[in-house]
Amino acid sequence: MNQQKLDTLKHFLKYCKKELTIQSLPPIKLINDPAFVLDNRSFGGYYPNDNIIKVYCGNRIMADYLRSLAHELTHHRQRELNMIQDDSGEAGSEIENEANAMAGIIMRDYGQINPNIYEVSESTDLNEARQVGKLYYFGPYRRLDRLVNNGFKLSSTIQPFVSFTRNKSMVSDTIANEVRLTLDGDMLSQRHKITPFAHSAAGYGRSSADEAEERIDLSKHPQGVDISKAILSVELMNPLKAGNAEFDDEESFEPPSLEAYASLIRSLKKNNIPYKIVDSFK
Repeated sequence: MNQQKLDTLKHFLKYCKKELTIQSLPPIKLINDPAFVLDNRSFGGYYPNDNIIKVYCGNRIMADYLRSLAHELTHHRQRELNMIQDDSGEAGSEIENEANAMAGIIMRDYGQINPNIYEVSESTDLNEARQVGKLYYFGPYRRLDRLVNNGFKLSSTIQPFVSFTRNKSMVSDTIANEVRLTLDGDMLSQRHKITPFAHSAAGYGRSSADEAEERIDLSKHPQGVDISKAILSVELMNPLKAGNAEFDDEESFEPPSLEAYASLIRSLKKNNIPYKIVDSFK
């Protein structure tokens, strides 16, 4: 979120606090992962037991997710007034109807103060951002070691692109299974144009069982693709379990290297990057 949006969000929260006479604002978590919407069947939620608000903002114009936020802040105020019951969240209940009505009133009035929240460009900051979800990047220990020491800028000396997959447990004869990076594809999409690719000549389609490859064109990023802010987790395969041959841009096929593994561990610790050691990628 850029500084302009952050300033607008802070201003909107102050506005809602005053309009709803909220005593104290709860913690608010903005979510980019579309899995939140699928899991909860909602773009937002207020969790009274934890006193926290969660709102999905990925690929939505600002007015859209601010409305969700106003709805959940109304629920928070209802909790302060001891109005929340076990069945309060049911569709059509007085609690839900009030939250819907107040969110509509707040957005109508706040939109008069700041009409910029309705700009469509808010959802496509740099280059046609789209909802991507989680992506995965696989490679050998040696390559990740270089990535860590290069500020996580992906590049390639033999391909005009870098690629990712939607298959979290992908097995390949040409891609090492020694390291898996889990990436926030929505965040990556805000900075780089991500294009789906199906290697039909090799028999791949776009079903959930195939590679489900996504690519970023390196011609537009000659200095490499910075994935540092999009990394959700770093997982290293136990070298005693890693079975795929290693293949790298500058190297031939090799078995998993304990020396490369040890060097990678040192680099991760040196740069304070959290990681997990696993026996399989599930």
